[in-house]
Amino acid sequence: MILHIRVKAGKRSEKAELKNGQWIISINAPATEGKANARLIEFLSEALNIPKSKIEIMRGHTSPYKTLEIRHSEGLVLDGLKTIT
Repeated sequence: MILHIRVKAGKRSEKAELKNGQWIISINAPATEGKANARLIEFLSEALNIPKSKIEIMRGHTSPYKTLEIRHSEGLVLDGLKTIT
């Protein structure tokens, strides 16, 4: 599944929310030296209960707007995101 998201780095709490049709994911890692990208993958892996190796950032490595490929069932991914809001 391809997922387009916006990441907010350096936040106090970690969550995922759907606003105006776009997923916004807040993480507590800073947006420096790839720390936010690493934490994003780790956060999604934990929240969706899938291995980190099944989540890849396709575009947006240095941007808050990212395109992810999650090699997992689309329904399970979307249901999982809804539970961490």
